[in-house]
Amino acid sequence: MKNWKAILALVAVFILGMIAGGSLVGASASKRLHRLIRGQTPFTAQEVTRRLTRQLHLDPSQRAQMLTLVQAAQVQITDARSQCQPRVLAALDDFDAKARVVLRPDQLEKFDKLVADRKAKWANYKGD
Repeated sequence: MKNWKAILALVAVFILGMIAGGSLVGASASKRLHRLIRGQTPFTAQEVTRRLTRQLHLDPSQRAQMLTLVQAAQVQITDARSQCQPRVLAALDDFDAKARVVLRPDQLEKFDKLVADRKAKWANYKGD
């Protein structure tokens, strides 16, 4: 009977370790993905080119050309994002204002917290 308790305790420790490790990896991957999407990582073009080189077996000449193409696309994406971001934020602010009219007073407190959490999350992703 004592062996079962020890085995169960060991299994529980491993399961908790897996859960904790998975959570940390997931959070880290999510942050990294958002930084890559927003162009906040200086090696974005190099990382994309490295992945394409590995997957497509690019030769050195192709790799150099692909890096140039990826860098140009990154500039275009950054420009598009800077043009669209104010419109997205305006749409979210409009939604927030209209949603407040629909909600009951007891729901507004929770809604305000959700909105504040969302804004804090996006501010962190922008590097602010």
